[in-house]
Amino acid sequence: MDAARIHPLLLAYIGDAVYELRVREHLLRQGAVRMRGLHAQAVSYVKAERQSRFYTELEALLTDEERDVLRHARNAKSGHQPPNIPAAAYRRATGVEALIGYLHLSGREARLDELFAVLFADSQNAPPPGAAPAAAGTERQSGTAKPAPAAEKGLPLMAETAKKGK
Repeated sequence: MDAARIHPLLLAYIGDAVYELRVREHLLRQGAVRMRGLHAQAVSYVKAERQSRFYTELEALLTDEERDVLRHARNAKSGHQPPNIPAAAYRRATGVEALIGYLHLSGREARLDELFAVLFADSQNAPPPGAAPAAAGTERQSGTAKPAPAAEKGLPLMAETAKKGK
């Protein structure tokens, strides 16, 4: 799929899903296991105001190509304006989502990792309230250590989650 040929608002549609998934994975890696807390923390990252601030944090780090994607999506007319956020902030948030969608559809996951590291940098040193420690489980195969499926992404293992959720 040629991401450069996709309308910016469609890139934002895909980017919204990728953004939310990355946020949820980050929260699990941080050890968050209580549903109420997970939802509140996820909302703090995915709301348009935070995405608009992320836009500002990213601008100087982007290539010309990435800035173009951001700008095209920011300027695209969606016909929708949420009532509780300024139009400029909503449009910047749309730009961020489009950039994420563009990079994802272009297969540039390493670049997404770099950009999300900026978003998550402020939370790396402080686990969320009531959080469980992240798991680091491994399993052995053919004499070499291989990350367990959940642990390879830094996610808590099912047994650890059940213990912490009581």
